[in-house]
Amino acid sequence: MKKNLPLILILALCGIVFVGGLAVTVSTMLDNGKKEATIEKNKKKLDKLVKRKTLALSEENLEQGTASIDALKDSMKVRVGTLLQPKRLETFFKGDATQFMSLLTERNRDWTRLCEEQRVELAPATRGFGFSRYLVANESAPADKLEKLDLEAAVTGALLKTLIEAREENERELRAANVLSASDTTYLKLMAMAREGLELSQVQRRSLQRDEIVVDAIAESGDTGFVKLSDAASKEASYLSLRRDRAVDALAFRIAFVGDTGVLRKFMQRLESYPIYVRDIEASRATPDMLPPKNTPAQGPAVAAPASANPFDLFGAGTAVAATEQASAPRAPARRVIVENVPELFTVTLEYITPKVQKKEEKEEAQKSE
Repeated sequence: MKKNLPLILILALCGIVFVGGLAVTVSTMLDNGKKEATIEKNKKKLDKLVKRKTLALSEENLEQGTASIDALKDSMKVRVGTLLQPKRLETFFKGDATQFMSLLTERNRDWTRLCEEQRVELAPATRGFGFSRYLVANESAPADKLEKLDLEAAVTGALLKTLIEAREENERELRAANVLSASDTTYLKLMAMAREGLELSQVQRRSLQRDEIVVDAIAESGDTGFVKLSDAASKEASYLSLRRDRAVDALAFRIAFVGDTGVLRKFMQRLESYPIYVRDIEASRATPDMLPPKNTPAQGPAVAAPASANPFDLFGAGTAVAATEQASAPRAPARRVIVENVPELFTVTLEYITPKVQKKEEKEEAQKSE
């Protein structure tokens, strides 16, 4: 027995290893069976989903999908705007009416402060800068038009800033030509700032604020561009708009100011950096109530100063001789006399242009109609 002990130990060890291997094999087979069952179960579910025409998505998946689509649309708008114009003003506002009013109130304070700092006089009609319906009358802005209203506010701020910069550039040129001294400044008064009331209902349009305008289509204006503009004073004017159906959208603005012709010229030049286009200009002489006292035109013809008397010319004989000598040999003036440029009233109608991004359904309908 003792002689066979090593052999017995070896056989016992082999038996233990065999039993352990058998246990591992059985466990692996059972685990593989479970995995195969899970794979078969998932395969059956997948087959059922593939055979169905629509997938049953959860509410969470639907919300995520909708959010992704909206984000792609917003990204496309920003990308198109950036490519088309270097100074786009779209804000893509996504807040509510309370946030819009808070931002609009802050902008209004900034606009007023800018005019005070830059010595721009404001007429009473400019209170609200086109938004008196909300800033003065305290009406509530419609939720579905907040993005367009915020864009109009951005354009209004750009127009005001551009006008002030145009006056500064004009003054620099006048000082360089020694026409304007370093301490003097040109007169600039904002008479009116109006925007298109695109959000107004038919009832609201019957009682327009004085800083609101409405644009109505004339026959076939979608193709020709001719539209009719009306304001609170029931004054109507027709002009050629750049808006076109299925292609271009436009927002109309009207700004009236009293200033020099050079300011108007610089203002129009600076607008070239924006997708803002001048559609009409009216110019008229500013009335005395629009001007400061020193710029009010003098009334009546100028009276020439009498010639100085000669104490030795008792009979006035030397007067004719002096007049003759002055006519034949005039003296050079001691200084250059410059006629003061009296400011004028300019009323400018403008449009901010935005390209329309057609939906797939709209494109298909347009192709069918063609």
